[in-house]
Amino acid sequence: TLLTTSFIPRWEGIKQFWNIFLENPFLGTGLGGASTYCARTQGLEFSFLDSDLLNASGAMNVTTEILGSLGLLGACAFFAFFLILLRRCRQTLQLPLSEEERVNLIAMIASLCILFFTLQFNQSIMRSYVWLHVGLCVGYMNTLLERLKHSIQPL
Repeated sequence: TLLTTSFIPRWEGIKQFWNIFLENPFLGTGLGGASTYCARTQGLEFSFLDSDLLNASGAMNVTTEILGSLGLLGACAFFAFFLILLRRCRQTLQLPLSEEERVNLIAMIASLCILFFTLQFNQSIMRSYVWLHVGLCVGYMNTLLERLKHSIQPL
């Protein structure tokens, strides 16, 4: 059934990483170090070159991955990152944009929101498409900000 094949394994991963966070609340285990931490606490033999180690245990969502891997310090850094990203979105939305630019900008901001929401049901923040997408969105906003900043300033 769906409950035993999807929900229960995800819930177990969330609980496992929440417990890692409770055991290492301030600094966590290091980004990507939670799988190694799990293997060590379970007394498993492993090699750092073993690709199965990375797949052995997953947080099953990014919030518990950040908390377990980076602790409160890393969570604060991500919170600051999101505040900066939110500020950049608000700054760009306040610009006198063309209709096409405004539609593109709103679409990119909406896609960022959907991406971060979807990561709550996915198990890794280290996926390259996440950071590529964030970079494209921030790059587009920066381009609009710079273009309008230079066109508004007097010569």
